[in-house]
Amino acid sequence: MTPTEDTDRVEQLAEYLRLHPDASAPGVIGATGADPSVWLDAVADALETDTPAEALRNAETTEPEGGSRDTNPTPEADKAGSSTPDMDTDAEDTGAWAEADFANPEPDTYPPALLEREKWMGRLAGEKLPFAPWGDADHPDGEDGKDARYKWGISDHYTDGETVALAEEDHRLGGRVFIQTESDPFAFVDGDDVRDPDTGEVHPAFVALLEQLGRTYADVSTSGSGVHAYYQGELPLAGHGQAVFDIDTEPWGANDSVPTVEIYANKHVCVTTGEHVPGTGLDVVEWDADALRSVLEANGYTDKEPITHDTDRDRPELEEYDPVAVDAEEKADDVRDVLAGVERLTPRDLPLRTRKTGTDSTGWSTWDPSYRSSESGESLHSPPDDPVFHDHKEGESFGLLGLFAAEEGILSNPWDRLEGAEWWEAVDAARDAGAPIPEFDTRADADHTAVLPPSVRDLTTAASGWDWRHAAEQDAAGTLSVDDVRERTVGALTDAYTSGDRVLVEALPTMGKSYGSIKAAADTGEEITVLTGRGHKEQYGQLKEWCEEHGLTYKVLPSFTRDCSTANGEHGEEWADTVTTWYHQGASPKAIHKFAEDVLGRPLPCQEHDGQRCPYAAKWDFDPDTDGSADAGEDVPVDVLIGHYAHAHKQKVTTGRTVVFDEFPGGAYQTVLGPELQGAVSYWLDTVDALPFDSYTDLVENRSDEERRADALLWFDEHGVEPDETHVFDDRSAHADAPLAVFSLLAGDDLGNGFETADLGDGVRATFDRSRGSVSVLQPPALEYASGVVALDGTPTKRMWELSLGERLNHREILHGGERAEYVRDALNLNLVRTTEYIKPYNSADHVNTEQDAALLEAITEEHGERPAVITTTTAEEEYAAEEVLDHVADTKHYGNVLGSNEFDDTRLGAVIGSNHYGDDYIKKWGAYAGESVERNDEKGAGLSYGGFGDAVLQHMREHDTLQAAMRFGRDGNGAVVYVHTNTLPEWVPVAGEGRVLKTWSDGMKDVLAALEDLGEATTEAVREHPAVSLSRQQVFAHLEELRDRGVLDREQDAEDGRRVVWVDDGLHRVSDHGEAELDPVELEELDDGEVRQLSRSSIYTWDFTNLSGSPGPDTSGAGSTPSTTTSDADTGGGRPPDPAD
Repeated sequence: MTPTEDTDRVEQLAEYLRLHPDASAPGVIGATGADPSVWLDAVADALETDTPAEALRNAETTEPEGGSRDTNPTPEADKAGSSTPDMDTDAEDTGAWAEADFANPEPDTYPPALLEREKWMGRLAGEKLPFAPWGDADHPDGEDGKDARYKWGISDHYTDGETVALAEEDHRLGGRVFIQTESDPFAFVDGDDVRDPDTGEVHPAFVALLEQLGRTYADVSTSGSGVHAYYQGELPLAGHGQAVFDIDTEPWGANDSVPTVEIYANKHVCVTTGEHVPGTGLDVVEWDADALRSVLEANGYTDKEPITHDTDRDRPELEEYDPVAVDAEEKADDVRDVLAGVERLTPRDLPLRTRKTGTDSTGWSTWDPSYRSSESGESLHSPPDDPVFHDHKEGESFGLLGLFAAEEGILSNPWDRLEGAEWWEAVDAARDAGAPIPEFDTRADADHTAVLPPSVRDLTTAASGWDWRHAAEQDAAGTLSVDDVRERTVGALTDAYTSGDRVLVEALPTMGKSYGSIKAAADTGEEITVLTGRGHKEQYGQLKEWCEEHGLTYKVLPSFTRDCSTANGEHGEEWADTVTTWYHQGASPKAIHKFAEDVLGRPLPCQEHDGQRCPYAAKWDFDPDTDGSADAGEDVPVDVLIGHYAHAHKQKVTTGRTVVFDEFPGGAYQTVLGPELQGAVSYWLDTVDALPFDSYTDLVENRSDEERRADALLWFDEHGVEPDETHVFDDRSAHADAPLAVFSLLAGDDLGNGFETADLGDGVRATFDRSRGSVSVLQPPALEYASGVVALDGTPTKRMWELSLGERLNHREILHGGERAEYVRDALNLNLVRTTEYIKPYNSADHVNTEQDAALLEAITEEHGERPAVITTTTAEEEYAAEEVLDHVADTKHYGNVLGSNEFDDTRLGAVIGSNHYGDDYIKKWGAYAGESVERNDEKGAGLSYGGFGDAVLQHMREHDTLQAAMRFGRDGNGAVVYVHTNTLPEWVPVAGEGRVLKTWSDGMKDVLAALEDLGEATTEAVREHPAVSLSRQQVFAHLEELRDRGVLDREQDAEDGRRVVWVDDGLHRVSDHGEAELDPVELEELDDGEVRQLSRSSIYTWDFTNLSGSPGPDTSGAGSTPSTTTSDADTGGGRPPDPAD
């Protein structure tokens, strides 16, 4: 056939050749989707001429065997995903995408295959950043100083499509994202700048590519200039998980950038808009892998050998191995210690010349490569928490050690194979540069050996919680009871309220701090404000219920994001986005309502009604001294104000009242300027002509100039160091706290550990983290007019509290000396069994020993006849899921979502595995707030120290978290047995038993056990020759002898041949799959169901203590162990706490 018989195809190819005269023939075919059997020779010949476009129009081509593709010889050709890689681009007539209407997308239409997956997060309004407003901002897997709800690698923040749709009502969200991971079957084809946003027309080369792959669900991007297509499949080239290539050299339509195709079959944040392209259907189909391979090869991609050196994160030889030598100064007897050291490497461990330059919208970090030039400085990408680099320009991926080897001249390119002598040379060079990799000495093959708890004391005599049957006898004997402790808590709060003290009350979990704060107000008549970070509807509702129980008047404080009808989206998403953007830039609600009309030319919708008052502002129009009654004519004080920590910044909330902070406020009084710091500082400096610096870069590079610095500090001396809200309304890069950041950079003192600290006055402290380029400001609330301040904490760190509140606090312990141990052991009947002498920081997957943990859990299950519930880190949860350890667990929670939870209150058997560590920067930052230089010593585990205050912060995040987790079990008073697999319990905590790390079976032992199961009676030689075994006779014999020593295998003379000995099963069924443990029995004295109900009602919620004199008590026959809370119809608590600027 001749090209003139397919005019559209000729014109498409000719136009591509005009734009790409230097392209290769396969590249042209792959980019346009033309049939290579028809067009390849013609395109190649045309490229040999000076005018390839004109030459192609006059060329002749050969029709492929079976006729033209346009004849559509079989019905299968019309099916999406069929193996027809040369599908024509004549969409109007024959293409599978012929009915696709890119110009008129259908909103809010998503593919069901994705909606059913729990892989969704919200998307921040106006940006592509994933954001989970329902998540934990201080999640332990988050980064120090950063809101963890933005981190898309935390699987706890994922939900399904139905749930994320409900969350999209949140004004902070502008949509949603689908978190595609390696384990998903899905792939994402992202066409950037392929759609004309004005006309909706899509670049023909992109349509041709989609024709090659098959028809599937597609949507239009948020900007309108891109198209996304969703498939199932893997990239059909070995060694690649993604691919990127341009399809033109000129922008398409009204776009400013050239059209680019990005294909992801690996981990990726897919910005799924729901702007469905009509005609593409809702199915997510499998792509045509053969066609895709042709396209990729035409664009320069080829198969690569699997990377099996430092980027291989799944070394089977390390799966069961816990390294012994971990530091550069140590000698390693086992080569696996060296391999594990390489596995643990992070970019911070090496002096790389390749520099990190930022983070893209998907959360991947961007880098400026040292081995080639990069105009943008961002052409090298690395996923979060995975030291692997992807060079999109070169189409290569490589590991951290490979990059370092290339920079050291050991390799020519970082993607070259690193093995043999070169690998060892790179390891030695990395160690010499300071990397924590031990030096390999000699080889030795040692098994893990451990012993589990020896005898545990007889627990049957311990009181089962608040044993109400014997309360009178206990009181008489002076034995501590839950009743006693809770009355002490109320007494301490009563004293604090009446004395006007500034006090930190230390009361362990279950001691009734929250309830006591309300009861003490009723007992004293003191007007109080209770502030909590857990401001969910049920938390506010519980406080209101207690107020009603004691006849106290109360008011829930208003929230801008809940009560302003503009901010909460009542007047439309666009209005909500406008005001909440200002809000997150640091503008107060008052300033937003005041200046909005000047900026927008009209009032906010919430002000355009009778009275011109926003509902949020109107709710603040109350007098705490007189407006406590529903009767407007009656002057009654509000006894209890209920709100979020951030409300303490308002004097109306604190003046003349005792302010109660329920638990440590965490980051509520901190503002962190991270990625936005540079833009915010530069914009503000540009608006203040009197300051002698032009931009953030100018400030950072020249702040050591004494004359300029002095002039700038003089300006601040005259004008003050205050937030500037006015510029927030002028530019999206502005931030109200930019002046505070500028002053911090000018006045800060270098602590010598990478941090600077500055005193901004009135208790306000700021830090500058030079490595991260972020400024953090700690701004305590103004409490000088409060009649008293009460901080409630189960495991407090006094100095962190004082820094957060800006107040000196008197520390008051409810329990003294040995009373804490007595309370835990006898009153709560909480029996803690320690099973390791190691710290076991489980925030890194490299440290999670799934094999040992599984053996422990198996032993617990065998001992107690039930599976334990487990509290551990999110990282460990993910590792357990991957290794099927969760099969041995009844339920699991992670540290971040267990504080304040009663979910395990009636759970009798639990385990706390691994400890928390938020990172060195977290400790250094708090040290900087305190004006101290905190440095980590060279030790690990129990020897790790940051000195002085640094160790107090370490204990805050480690020992205190472990204790809080352990005390989640058996909170209803009936007690629990909790195995603690980390040596981070506080020293005073009573331990019912001691243990050590378990022995896990080596691969050789597992093979021998498999052979014995298959053979039954067998000789040593028969076991050695079994197909499952690849050991020497001596090794086999040693394993058999060990099993005999453990009493599960015996040796007997062979009945048929007395000259030989056979091994006989003597209890092999008792051997677990993962290892061996010995647990002594721990029994609990159980209460019956009725007793537990009565106890839990008394000990958890209402304190209506049981009548011990024999008179009738309250009817609890229908009560559950957790009575439901009630809220009044006039509930102003809302469904979420106010944001910090409320």
